[in-house]
Amino acid sequence: MTSLWAFNDRTRLNVFSSSFNFSVRGDSRWFIRDMRRPALVPRECVTVHVPFDGRELFFFCQSKQWSTHLPRAKVAGSELILEFQYPSDSPRETRPEIDRLLMDIEQYPGWQEYQINAHNASLIIWPRRW
Repeated sequence: MTSLWAFNDRTRLNVFSSSFNFSVRGDSRWFIRDMRRPALVPRECVTVHVPFDGRELFFFCQSKQWSTHLPRAKVAGSELILEFQYPSDSPRETRPEIDRLLMDIEQYPGWQEYQINAHNASLIIWPRRW
C-alpha cells in the first residue's frame, strides 16, 4: 500500500503576508482607558499554502493513536493552509513554526496507515454462493 498522502515538495511553499488591525477591547491583557471606542492593534498574518498528494479525507480521520497537541490547518483541495498571526511590533521567525507544524502533521498518516492495514488484514473474504 502506498502512503495515504504526502507533501509534494517542502521547498515549494506559497507564502503570503498581510497586515490588518485587530480589536483588543475585550482582551484582559491590554489596558484600555476608553472602552467606548474600539482599541485596534496592528497585526501581521502569514499564510502558507502547502501542496500535497493524496486524499484529503484522511486529514479529517482520527486514528487510535494521536497526540493531545493537535496541529491546526485548513484543507482546501490539494493544499494545506497554515496561518500564523502575531503583533506587528514583535515580528517573529515563522519558518521554524512551519517546519514544526508540518512534522506534527506528518505523524498522522503513519498512525492511520498502520490501523488501516490491520483492519484490512482482519477482513475475511467470503466466497460468493449463488
